Amino acid sequence: MQAEVDGISEGLQAGLQAADQQADAASSVVPTVVGAVMQREPQPQPAASKTLGEQIKELSDLRMQGVLTEEEFAAAKARLLQPQPMI
Repeated sequence: MQAEVDGISEGLQAGLQAADQQADAASSVVPTVVGAVMQREPQPQPAASKTLGEQIKELSDLRMQGVLTEEEFAAAKARLLQPQPMI
C-alpha cells in the first residue's frame, strides 16, 4: 500500500514539475508575442463610405460602359435610393 502511495506521490510531483516548466516557458513567450504585436505596422483604415451621388455616378459609368443593362442600372439605383433603417 505504501508503495502505491509513493508511486502516486511521485507521479503528482512529476506532473507539477512539468506544469511549472510549461508555465515558465509560456511566461517567457508572452512578452515576446506582445512586443511583436505592438511593433506591427498599423492596418490601413477602410476608406470613407462613398456618397449617394458617387455611388449613382459609378452605376451610371458602368451602364455607359455596357457592364450594366438599363434594367440592372435602374434596379441598383432604386436599391440605393430606398430609405435605410436607422441602427
